[in-house]
Amino acid sequence: MKKVISILPETFLMAGVIYYWFSVASVFNPIAIILFLLLGFTLFFKNATLAVFTSAILGLLSLYMILAVISEFREFETGDTEGIKLLTTGLLLFLATFIMSIIMGVKHLIKKAV
Repeated sequence: MKKVISILPETFLMAGVIYYWFSVASVFNPIAIILFLLLGFTLFFKNATLAVFTSAILGLLSLYMILAVISEFREFETGDTEGIKLLTTGLLLFLATFIMSIIMGVKHLIKKAV
C-alpha cells in the first residue's frame, strides 16, 4: 500500500497526460509524447533531478491552464450554468494536477537532500 501511495503523483500525472493525448485526437502530439516520456523515466529510473524538472514544467503548465479556464469563464454571461461547469471542472482538474506536481517535486527534493 505504501508503494502505491509513493507513486501516486507520477501515476496521476501520467493519466492526465494520456487523457490530454487522446483528447487532442492526434497520434503525433510531441508535447504529450515528451511529457509522457519524462514521467515514465521519472517513474522507472527515480532520477530526482529529472523528477523536479518534470514537476516544475507540469506545475507551470497547470497554472497556465488555470488562468486559461478563468479567462474562458469570464467570456460567459453571469450565472450561465455552462460557464460554472467549465470553471468547476477546469479548476478541479488543473488544481489537482498542480498539487500533484508539487507533491512529486517535494517528494524527490526530500529524497535528494537525504
